[in-house]
Amino acid sequence: KLGVAAAAAGNLMLLAIALYAGATEAALLRWMSMLVAVPAIGYAAMPILGTALGALRAKQLHLDLPLSIGIVAGLAWSSANVIRRTGEIYFDSISILVFLLLASRWLILRHQRRASSAAEMLLALTPSRARRIDDRGIADVPIDAIAIGDRVLVRAGETIPVDGDVATGRSAVDAGLLTGESRPADVAP
Repeated sequence: KLGVAAAAAGNLMLLAIALYAGATEAALLRWMSMLVAVPAIGYAAMPILGTALGALRAKQLHLDLPLSIGIVAGLAWSSANVIRRTGEIYFDSISILVFLLLASRWLILRHQRRASSAAEMLLALTPSRARRIDDRGIADVPIDAIAIGDRVLVRAGETIPVDGDVATGRSAVDAGLLTGESRPADVAP
């Protein structure tokens, strides 16, 4: 649909330039514009029109509703002006609008997918188990089993499973996932 919108916008802009330049066959160019615009924009704008129709059915307001009204009204008014052989036509503007809306949705979807992948990668780095120290010794337990006040053993190079204070030992901790710092921070009791 994005490709159809881009092709329609490009062709309609070429036809509009000829009309703006004062072509002698203006009536033919107007009909050609309508023949390109109505099916191409009608097809390319289906995601926008479909969302607006769904919002109307659900009796909810949605951003696609005024956009759809503008697209349909622009196509209808311009088509009526072509048939009446008078007035302005806006096929080029509507085609650019549809193309830009679809391109922006594609960019948003792409960035959402990247953010989702990054969040999944961070979640994969989060440990699911910890070594709890209690009176009986060291026990490997799920993170959910750690309570406030529990002591946890973290060996060199391991990811720290829970937030807390250092009770014994010294080390350098890579807290880059939390702080964004590139260098490990020294920790001590």
